[in-house]
Amino acid sequence: MPECRNCGVELEPKPSGLTAVLSRSSAEGYECTGCGAALCTECRQEMSINAFGGGEVTCGTCGGTWEPR
Repeated sequence: MPECRNCGVELEPKPSGLTAVLSRSSAEGYECTGCGAALCTECRQEMSINAFGGGEVTCGTCGGTWEPR
């Protein structure tokens, strides 16, 4: 199970295969497009608030953008 890079909470694994096709919901959290790190929704919201709306919140490790999982 992936863990949030910021707080360490375990996130649900991303659905794959037939489960992903049939599922109406996506996995919780965000994933970095550059390095694949995971971030929980709460930490992503906190980072966005701390950025004061000053642009895209990026990964602190590689600078990639956070996309919904």
